[in-house]
Amino acid sequence: MEPKKFHAKWSQKRIIVLFLTTIGRLIWYFEPSVLTTFSLLGLTLSLIDFLVPLVGPTVLGRSKTGIQEKQYEQICIRIHNFRYHLSDMTGTMISLKNERPKVYFILVMGLLAVFAWVGSQIDNLLLTYLMLNITLMMPGLRRQKVVQGYLNKVGSIFKTVVLGKSKKK
Repeated sequence: MEPKKFHAKWSQKRIIVLFLTTIGRLIWYFEPSVLTTFSLLGLTLSLIDFLVPLVGPTVLGRSKTGIQEKQYEQICIRIHNFRYHLSDMTGTMISLKNERPKVYFILVMGLLAVFAWVGSQIDNLLLTYLMLNITLMMPGLRRQKVVQGYLNKVGSIFKTVVLGKSKKK
């Protein structure tokens, strides 16, 4: 990888983290209520929804290139894959509930208890900040195949222990 491309990718990630850190610090400093936070979020999204069609073509240009079309197709494919994985996970949980209700109960109650414990130990704002950073960094981590190995290990352990299915070789 060329140094310039590597630096450009890291600078984009730094901008994302800097933006989230700034927003998080503002929320921490002002401590708005939940209603105020959602209202400000709605106002911001409405403003973006209004301004992007007006300013976007002037800044970005009106014509789409082949590269932009390919990027758009990749985004659509990723959304479709996410939807497929979500429905697959839902189907797995439904079949687990029907076939092994005790395992389903223990799994769900255990995960919810762990989440409740983590939520009581760590500040909400910090948890939100960490989840947003992980969510926004996930495409780059997946592209670098950092997460894929961990997900494969967790998935195989889940299938062998909980579902009782062995790996097919």
